Amino acid sequence: LSTLKADAAQLAYGEGLLWQARKGAQTLTVFGTYHLPHEQTEAHMSALLPHAMEADVSYFEMNADDTKQAETEMMSNPDLMFYNTGATLPDLLSPDDWKHVAKEMSQRNFPSFMTAKMKPIFVMSMMGMTSCTLKAMQAGGEASKGIDARLADALSAAERPTQSIEHYTAALKALD
Repeated sequence: LSTLKADAAQLAYGEGLLWQARKGAQTLTVFGTYHLPHEQTEAHMSALLPHAMEADVSYFEMNADDTKQAETEMMSNPDLMFYNTGATLPDLLSPDDWKHVAKEMSQRNFPSFMTAKMKPIFVMSMMGMTSCTLKAMQAGGEASKGIDARLADALSAAERPTQSIEHYTAALKALD
């Protein structure tokens, strides 16, 4: 961590999550989001919402409409999240690695038969979350969302223009 902080200190504007650039009358505001809820989510929401409400357009990895569409498609198209043909994770990992992955995922309420067919990006995402964070997300509601989803929802409700940076399947296809 100290090396990372030292490297960031060497960069121009290497500290913070909120940056603004101005050229003439135009302002570009960039915020480094975090997809999971955390102790600063409310403070971030308070700081960002006024900027976003004034913006001509706000860009997200996925705006609120695309997020809903992605969630619907993931429920109806298992090929987005699972390998339904070919090698499974136990085939691709060493026996010790598979044992570790299966144990970690079991602790997150994903049985090994399901984990075996999951695409690695989803396994990695689940293993990267603490059990408390995963439980909060599974509980649903506003408290389960990170700043990006909360901001996108607020702008959608206020009928402010938002745009997804790319189609939600683009990143999934790249990670396949």
